[in-house]
Amino acid sequence: MEVKKRIAIITGASGGIGREFTRLMTFENVDEIWAIARNQTKLVALKKSLETK
Repeated sequence: MEVKKRIAIITGASGGIGREFTRLMTFENVDEIWAIARNQTKLVALKKSLETK
């Protein structure tokens, strides 16, 4: 039996629509969220804010 993961890949996750979409994906039935962004500082801040959920 093959096990498939549901992975959400979000670009532009450090700001604007990408950031909000990343937050919304935490409420969906996905196994992993891959957040991609150019601004590492904002991406790390987003990760920290999501870890509290």
